[in-house]
Amino acid sequence: MKFFRKPGGIKWYRGAVTVEFIMILGLVVLLCMLVWELVLIGVAVLDTKVLVRDSANMAAGHPELKQVEKRTRSAFGLFSNYQIQSFSIKIKHGQAVATAQVKIQMVLPRFSIFYTETAVAPVMK
Repeated sequence: MKFFRKPGGIKWYRGAVTVEFIMILGLVVLLCMLVWELVLIGVAVLDTKVLVRDSANMAAGHPELKQVEKRTRSAFGLFSNYQIQSFSIKIKHGQAVATAQVKIQMVLPRFSIFYTETAVAPVMK
């Protein structure tokens, strides 16, 4: 970058504003990616919580656990960035216990987060 003196004697670098704009633009893009990542993680966590809670409640009143598990797996996933890794429903001590593990794929393709949620509902007879 060349610099020159203005008539008042102050140094001024040519192109400095352009470089600053490009740097700020890059930071804004990274910040947008971070916000989008947090939104996807939040949606995945909320979707998992609702899935596990509803499946535990369905299993508490439904005799066929395989059908409940099949319905739950088909109803999961608003975005393609997260998918269910494992899901199980068990009846223990008069309670329906539903557990799900979800893999959340990050915007950067090599990274992923695993989230596990468990819900308990009393079995209705």
